[in-house]
Amino acid sequence: MRLAILGCLGCCIWSVDAFACAPPIRHAHYDIRHDSYGDIGDHLVTFRCDDERLVVETEISIEVNFLIFELYKRDHRIREVWQGENLLSFESDLVEDGERSQVAARIVEDSMVIDAVAGELEVSPSTISSHPWPQHFINHELLFSIKTGELLQVQIMPAGEDVLNLDAQQRSVQKFTVSGDLDAELWYDDLGWLQARLPNDKDGSMITLTRR
Repeated sequence: MRLAILGCLGCCIWSVDAFACAPPIRHAHYDIRHDSYGDIGDHLVTFRCDDERLVVETEISIEVNFLIFELYKRDHRIREVWQGENLLSFESDLVEDGERSQVAARIVEDSMVIDAVAGELEVSPSTISSHPWPQHFINHELLFSIKTGELLQVQIMPAGEDVLNLDAQQRSVQKFTVSGDLDAELWYDDLGWLQARLPNDKDGSMITLTRR
């Protein structure tokens, strides 16, 4: 079972500038739930400073079982280095159902060079990954996949105010929809990304990520 942009959506909306460089939090932890199989994994994002640069590291662990059978397993490690709103480098190491793939990206002169699974790409230096934790993610139309490095054309639109019930508390949030090469619904408040709903890319069943 290949999960569409689970790899994509580990996310927070905190401003990069706010981390310059004193992150207001050390980590954000998300539960991953499948509509049919229930709780299937964890998504942990950690933040730390390296001089003036922000280092964002993500660990995604997913395991889907049915009776005694393992249907899907994924271990994914991501490392991003930012300065302000500029992504300087990106590394992804993915083991999915026993198969390993890696993606890397870096700024070279006036371009972002992506070592994608299918080969090298050169794009605008303002291109960022499909890991939408920074606030300015919602202003981007061109991303690269954290799983394959392929380029993704997206449209991210505000969908108005909403209310989420989290930990027995109601929170007023802003909802956004992602369409194009990615499909998702995202919910944020002033503390960051709270929840996402997205289809997996095998059968269209829904996955929910919820911040603890």
